[in-house]
Amino acid sequence: MTPDPAPLHVEPEDQALVEVVTVAAVSAIGAFTVIAVLSTLSLITIGRRPELRLLRLAGAGRRQLRRMLRLEAGATAVTGLAVGAAVASVPLLAFSVAMARTVPYLPPVQGLVIVAVVAVTTAAGTLPPARAALRGRYPGSGPAGG
Repeated sequence: MTPDPAPLHVEPEDQALVEVVTVAAVSAIGAFTVIAVLSTLSLITIGRRPELRLLRLAGAGRRQLRRMLRLEAGATAVTGLAVGAAVASVPLLAFSVAMARTVPYLPPVQGLVIVAVVAVTTAAGTLPPARAALRGRYPGSGPAGG
């Protein structure tokens, strides 16, 4: 039986390269995730235009519909953050406790960046696509009607 190989020690200059590559990879994954969420929310909201037009016909004002869309976007963002944190915490906690004998730590600034990106992505995927349905005095009238 052969003994376990000696652990690899990363040199400081190699460590800097590893950190740069890690940040680049995580950033690319995050960017693709934002693009996927943004396009999905936009398509869902575009599909809801008939519903928004019907609400306008039923007497809902633009201000009421904008408020409804903002509340829905907020609920979507909060739900996404809560579910994402719950799903990510299980394997991260297990891995961190098993490998480093400590709990994972997310610096507050990085946490705020994640919350801000989720909020902006949710708002951008929900509010602008509904704009055409909220334009004009009545649905189907004016140059934007249909």
